[in-house]
Amino acid sequence: MPFPRFPIALFSATILLIAGCSTSGDESREGTLVLRSSTTGQFPDLDVDGYQVTGLPGGPVALGVNDTAITRLPPARYTLTITGLADNCISAPTQIVLTLKNEERETAIWDVTCGVLPGQAQVVFDPGGSTGAGNVMFAVDGQAPLGIIPRGDA
Repeated sequence: MPFPRFPIALFSATILLIAGCSTSGDESREGTLVLRSSTTGQFPDLDVDGYQVTGLPGGPVALGVNDTAITRLPPARYTLTITGLADNCISAPTQIVLTLKNEERETAIWDVTCGVLPGQAQVVFDPGGSTGAGNVMFAVDGQAPLGIIPRGDA
């Protein structure tokens, strides 16, 4: 009786498929990179549109005001920079250099501090013409001046 060919062909195809999918011990495995922003300040002075972290192979990663992003990357040395800070915010540090190794976890943390939004204040004294009554007015950021009521007149 002849030997059936179908089971042998199926067995051979399975062996080839398994051999093609195997990985050698020399291939590098990805590591885990945790990106974190920690922002302090008072609303509305916080940088509400968040930040970007650059220096990653897939392009920038968005981070919110107090946010964490986790990504898997091949082992390498990375220079990461936080960008997109509002004018009233600073970061310490702005750039972090780290080496991600096989199957290890590294964390990059940016401490962002946001202060009071910059503005201009203007105090205007109007002597009051011939009466000498005088008015003191206060304006912020080019808005219409507001009068200040002197003590005793309220």
